[in-house]
Amino acid sequence: MQAMRELLEEHDHDDLIELRSELNSQIEEWRAEYDVDSVDEIQKDPVEGPDAREWRLVAYRHSIVEEAIEWVEGRSQ
Repeated sequence: MQAMRELLEEHDHDDLIELRSELNSQIEEWRAEYDVDSVDEIQKDPVEGPDAREWRLVAYRHSIVEEAIEWVEGRSQ
């Protein structure tokens, strides 16, 4: 909840949309690089560990950004 509050204080709707796009791009790059659909498929390989951790963090941030966008859009209706 705190993370979403901070996002809402620091970003307007357009910024949130742009941030979501950037996070999506990063996730898509990892999917292409590792030829997988999810982080779970690379986490089993210890060599890929750091990217797996980063991917999980980006996925978490993406979910918070999505919630913030939904909240902003819900308030504007």
